[in-house]
Amino acid sequence: MRIALCCSLLALLPLKAFADSPFYLGLEVGSAMEDRFDELGGDIDSDNLWGGYGGYRLTDSLAVELHVNELGESSRSAILDAGFELDGTVYSLALVGAFPVHDRVDILAGVGAFRLDEDGQTFTLLGVRNVDSSDSGLMAEGGVRWHLDQTWALRASWRWYDFERADGSLIGAVEASF
Repeated sequence: MRIALCCSLLALLPLKAFADSPFYLGLEVGSAMEDRFDELGGDIDSDNLWGGYGGYRLTDSLAVELHVNELGESSRSAILDAGFELDGTVYSLALVGAFPVHDRVDILAGVGAFRLDEDGQTFTLLGVRNVDSSDSGLMAEGGVRWHLDQTWALRASWRWYDFERADGSLIGAVEASF
């Protein structure tokens, strides 16, 4: 029993030792991003966004973050000449400011650039056609981070992408400093 307790405490030691490090990682999930398909009409079915991010604190209030988010599959069917199935990934790089409003709470504001890569198929009267498209532009984020302790934090934000047809997602994340 004592050996198991000692091993458990030793396993937690590295997290505590690196808690003041400028590096952090997060896992996030967000709402489906289907507004970019509004001009196509019809009933669009999209998966929720999910992914991860890594950050480096340049100062106590400014960080650089890299996000990689899977958009999942977006599809439209039951329309004779305009169905599609797409699978997409968004990569973004941003500067994020953290403004403390309480010992454990920061207001977040970020701006950066993104790249969207999507591939899939469209269904037409002439048959199935492969689609491989990409987009890039600006992104912005605003939200809040709640520090549970020196290592762990919860994060909630709204992230907006300047797709051909702008779209955004409500995001929730868990974050660890190491």
